[in-house]
Amino acid sequence: MTDGMRVAFVVDRLAPGAGTENQLQLLCESLSRERVRPLLVELRPGGAPLPADVPRLVLGVGRLASPAGLRAVRRLAAFLRDEQVRVAVTAFPDATVVGGLAALRARVPLVTTRRNLDPVAGASPAYRALRGWLNARTAAFLANSGAAAEAARTGEGIPAARVAVVTNALRPRTDEPAGPREDLGLPPGRLVGAVGNLRPVKGHRDLLAAFARLEAPDVRLVIAGEGEERGALEADARARGLADRVHLLGHRDDVPRLLPHFAVFAHASHAEGSPNAVLEAQAAGVPVVATAVGGTRELLAGGERGLPVAPGDVEGLAAALAEMLADGDPARARARALRDTVRSEHDPVRVAARWADLLERVARGEAVGD
Repeated sequence: MTDGMRVAFVVDRLAPGAGTENQLQLLCESLSRERVRPLLVELRPGGAPLPADVPRLVLGVGRLASPAGLRAVRRLAAFLRDEQVRVAVTAFPDATVVGGLAALRARVPLVTTRRNLDPVAGASPAYRALRGWLNARTAAFLANSGAAAEAARTGEGIPAARVAVVTNALRPRTDEPAGPREDLGLPPGRLVGAVGNLRPVKGHRDLLAAFARLEAPDVRLVIAGEGEERGALEADARARGLADRVHLLGHRDDVPRLLPHFAVFAHASHAEGSPNAVLEAQAAGVPVVATAVGGTRELLAGGERGLPVAPGDVEGLAAALAEMLADGDPARARARALRDTVRSEHDPVRVAARWADLLERVARGEAVGD
């Protein structure tokens, strides 16, 4: 077998369980080694597993603006040259700076991912200026949704010839029984389920407020995820008299086993690139209600693959949940009819082939824009 070109993926840290990190793990597993030989570089150790044939370098970077940060750039540039890397791909803020500077120093074409609509939101003017300087020297920007690609073109002024879309991949799954809900720590009754970190941007407090408006005492709200808003959500549930009907499950590694038990999957985020959680629910055949933000709007396909609502519209979210719950079996039948289509569109081998096509174009000095 002929080895493919070497491509280094540079990230802040590859932590287990997170969305972008899961996508990179799946990509490293699925890339044809005859086309691409992946290497992983982490600024800080993350611990997520990778295939045994993927070399892993941990740079041990703390603060970027420090002597250690400069040493990391030099060390990574030497690594790229020594390993004869043909393309460097960066994700996350710190890695984009370290990886970008190292790639330029090593004269390796640079690719940056775009997984949200504003990658420098809240950043300092100095960081924004540095990212702008790197953008002008980046060969390609690969976005995981049309919305993220459009934001790169219009919001950051990146030429269309340097922007392409590669959708998220879904890990292959079976339709085996999920198991008794009591074994999974799920309550009885119909479940409105959500998956996501407990952060303000995910809109879980909007979801709880919408849930409180439902006139369906048999319905429970379950949220899988952990984060800074746990205390506020617990307090909201108590204040509304819903403490016994709102269940915060914490971080879960078995989300595919939870999804079949949901009557409706709800996603109330205020901003998204392309949420894996919505894709996974669609691939499981669960009816979806979601805010039409960023790439989520594309996943909902104008209402054909789920009910869209406006972000922050608690009344609209409550009405959509009530409609989907009332529809019951017909809603689930429609969702199940879409499963094979969603799984095919986001098949990891298919997505990895698209990545390989675009990386080969970059290595040849060609434009990636469609």
